[in-house]
Amino acid sequence: MITHASRIERLVILASLRRGLLLVRARYAALLCVGALPLALMLAGAACDVLVQADTAAKGSMPGASALLLFVLLGVRLFAIGMMCASWSWYCGAAMIEAQPEIGEAIWMGCRYALRSILACLPVWMIGLAMVALTLMAGRVMILIFAPAGWAAVLLGLLLLVSLVTLPLIVLLARFCMLVQVTLFDAAQPFDALGRSGSYLPWRAVWYHWWPLWLVGVVLLACVFAPACLMTETTWALLGAGTVSVPHDLLRQMLAAGGLWLAGPLAFAVIAPLYFSQRPDLFTSATQTL
Repeated sequence: MITHASRIERLVILASLRRGLLLVRARYAALLCVGALPLALMLAGAACDVLVQADTAAKGSMPGASALLLFVLLGVRLFAIGMMCASWSWYCGAAMIEAQPEIGEAIWMGCRYALRSILACLPVWMIGLAMVALTLMAGRVMILIFAPAGWAAVLLGLLLLVSLVTLPLIVLLARFCMLVQVTLFDAAQPFDALGRSGSYLPWRAVWYHWWPLWLVGVVLLACVFAPACLMTETTWALLGAGTVSVPHDLLRQMLAAGGLWLAGPLAFAVIAPLYFSQRPDLFTSATQTL
């Protein structure tokens, strides 16, 4: 039963989402500038990774130095993603309080909190990636099973499979959508941030206010999670499109990183007002000017 307090909570959530849309409309160009440096790091790391793997495949073996270099490049790419998310979160949070937030400050804070942010998001990322991997593997099996019955049966089965997996993933992303914000503004340690983020949006809230919060999950899924998945070789291998050639692999990495850079600001601009609605104590006498 939805009480009067629950209706007020829903109105607060809806007002926060509307404010997030206004924020991204007013600050989109600045958010792209904030994410430009992490994007460059991400592309450089991806290019080096593809070239090293191509060289290793040509030699037919992987020396210890190449394996170590690939591990370092993976760390660089993860750092770049964490820096991008933290920089956007800081800039959107500053835009909620300051009239003219500084791009340089957002980039510096993103660099400072990059590792902590990526560690905080790692459990949710691993669970989501495992769900995607299992879905892709099950999808390939279903294609083999239902192929004799025709493509209509295959398509119906795949749609059912995707719908069964997408809904829990959306709920998971919606429940822990404030992980980066909690890491930055609450100064929480990575694993502490997981519990604190969940306390801001408990399962009760996710259930009673399902459609606005699940909308946040959809935005996170489309703007952040999906492009990040397309940066992993595991996803492409399960899709049946593994390593083809260096230009193709570079193009895929560029498109995935570019998609995250272009679409990611929408997700973090929407989440920032939602987080600050749970932390009114962070507001002083300053107000947002869009």
